[in-house]
Amino acid sequence: MSPIVRWSLRFAVPLAAVSFLSACTSGDREQPLTQVEPIEVPAADTTTTVNININNPILTIPNTFSVSDGDLLTLVWSDEFDAAQLDPQVWFFETGDGSQYGIPGWGNNELQYYLPDNASLENGVLKIEARRETVGDFGFTSARINTRDRFAFKYGRIEASIKFPSGQGLWPAFWMLPQDNDYICPAGNPCNWAAIGEIDIVEAVNLDGTGGNEIFGTIHYGGEAPGDLNSETKYTPSEDVTAGFNTYALEWDEFEIRWYFNGTLYAVQNDWYSIAADFPAPFDQNFHILLNLAVGGNFPGSPDGTTPSPATMEVDWVRVYSGEASMAEPVDPGIIPDAGVYVSDPGTMNEDLGPPGGIQNFGSGAAFADVSDANFDRILQVTSGEGYGAGSHVGFAAFTGYDAGFAAGYDTLDFKVKGDAANLAAFEVKLFANPGDPETSRTYDATSFTELGDGWYQVSVPISDFPTADTNFGFLLGPVGAAAAQFTFQMTDIGFSVGGGGGVDPGITPEAVAYSSDPAVAEDFGPPGGIQNFGSGAVFVDILDDPDFAKVLETTSGEGYGA
Repeated sequence: MSPIVRWSLRFAVPLAAVSFLSACTSGDREQPLTQVEPIEVPAADTTTTVNININNPILTIPNTFSVSDGDLLTLVWSDEFDAAQLDPQVWFFETGDGSQYGIPGWGNNELQYYLPDNASLENGVLKIEARRETVGDFGFTSARINTRDRFAFKYGRIEASIKFPSGQGLWPAFWMLPQDNDYICPAGNPCNWAAIGEIDIVEAVNLDGTGGNEIFGTIHYGGEAPGDLNSETKYTPSEDVTAGFNTYALEWDEFEIRWYFNGTLYAVQNDWYSIAADFPAPFDQNFHILLNLAVGGNFPGSPDGTTPSPATMEVDWVRVYSGEASMAEPVDPGIIPDAGVYVSDPGTMNEDLGPPGGIQNFGSGAAFADVSDANFDRILQVTSGEGYGAGSHVGFAAFTGYDAGFAAGYDTLDFKVKGDAANLAAFEVKLFANPGDPETSRTYDATSFTELGDGWYQVSVPISDFPTADTNFGFLLGPVGAAAAQFTFQMTDIGFSVGGGGGVDPGITPEAVAYSSDPAVAEDFGPPGGIQNFGSGAVFVDILDDPDFAKVLETTSGEGYGA
């Protein structure tokens, strides 16, 4: 598709001889068109609406994995279209010509005006109709639906069973756009299309006419329009795509995207870029799904007298699958706090310091969700909000309702965090109090964190950094300041510890032990000649009261080689 949007179209009645300058009588004499009975194009019904959008949909983003050969696929989302009508919690219904987004004609000079009720369900099939009818100055209506703010995913397999319409000027499409704009372009503003990316699973134009039986699979990337680029593959199936349902699928992983028709691989793309971020941007973020039928525009050209009205794009189902989780080395488990506030496994971990007043956003508009990944079963995901002003995205989690001085008896505040580099470059930890009372805020960056793997970091902050701990009754965690675009970060195993947390990683026990911290482990490779200092004057002592290991060899330097 082209600039940032897609459209749908349907026409079934021949679009008639609207370009004739004269007509013939029974005597074969030409008469001016003003003397010929005009063709009546009906006005669309814009007053009766079955498909009505809702204001507060719930966004679902499943944890999905790339698909590899031999993977057992897991269905994570689908719409089989078996209900009486489309679910507004699943689909958003577009209205208009794109002017509300600053792209009249949907950026492609399309001719249709989208109406919610041009999409309907009938006998278990979604039908998107393009009709020859008027809305204001528009001579065609159609439908465009999407899952924005309702469902999005990153990586896996998506497929749909579709029967395409035939006709000049018709442009059906099954495609994806980013759920959120996660990129800042070089000018310092949130990026526009196509620096943010677009994935066209399948589209076609002018089928059974100048478009033959050809379909397209395309990605859009690079710079912002008009500096956008695309990589497109054309494919002509042996089956007639307008005669019945066929399965159009796309497999998407971090470094490659693959297109399939009825199980046959016909396109592969693995070379793209964005001016906003390093490869694999822009295809390393969550995308939502779109289905539409456009009429006219730069790609198909205008409809003509052969174009049917209504014209119908039919969809039997849409499904999204995850591949199998990779067998990559698990991340370091890091510190398990002595007193848990929010932990990855409440069934086995202590969470007796959960916030009595809950987790708050203090009016920032930040949203909280429990999610999981391949490493941790429970993760607090924080998505920034604009509660402090449009265009000013702020995200933090405030843990509230404690008694004053709740943190004073602990040595460290411990937590694991995952986010992009900008979020972790200046990360605030704050112990707060009532307005006007003393409180302490400290800022840390990723250079002081311990890397655990897969983007996760362990943070352990000394309570001694916070001189007001004796009177503070809550704490706050999050990136410092505001950002120009929405962002998300994740945390888990948040809590407080005495003596530096739940102990250090025990590390490796060697197969042949020369000196063991555990008396139960045989020192079967102990040095027959003992431990020597070779005249250095170094002194060796067994330390038996270390908090982490039962026996530690302490070496103190000497001046045996000279004062």
